[in-house]
Amino acid sequence: GILVGRKTLNFDNPSLDVALYSSPYGLNQKKSKKIIIGSFSKINWDASLFHKDAENIYVIGSKADWNDFPTEKKAAVQALGINCFNIQDERNFIEEVLKYLGKKEITSILVEGGPEIHAEFLKNKLFDKASVFVASSLVGKGKGPADAYGIQEMKDRLELKLIRHELVGTDLFLQYKRG
Repeated sequence: GILVGRKTLNFDNPSLDVALYSSPYGLNQKKSKKIIIGSFSKINWDASLFHKDAENIYVIGSKADWNDFPTEKKAAVQALGINCFNIQDERNFIEEVLKYLGKKEITSILVEGGPEIHAEFLKNKLFDKASVFVASSLVGKGKGPADAYGIQEMKDRLELKLIRHELVGTDLFLQYKRG
């Protein structure tokens, strides 16, 4: 599956359509499960991905937020066939999200979100690999995962081991595993 946070969904309106994977027969396409995490009431339910392939969409938020979500909107979302789930234990939110996805047999995900969602996975060491694209041009004034992670001192750093690097057009692709 491909996981994004609510902010990435609302700002970028991604399609999250297809995952490419390698097989002995070459590069193949596979429909991906689309996973959005965040506040039900703050999600842009008009985003393009909600209007097709609803059975492959999973929206996950907190129980408190689900309880505050208007009943008529709940009914409209559920009528589309979108899978909604609310997490009971917000202290371990990401771990609970992964447990839920595991029960749905979604055992491999690409986290395609912003710095806050990436920081949660990094902070809790809930990843096998971290892939980074470094663009050949910079724009904006955003934050990176290390900012959201809250690393202030070297003793708190997350050790990574570079396992792959490649020039992709004019961008640099780096892939790490936990050190």
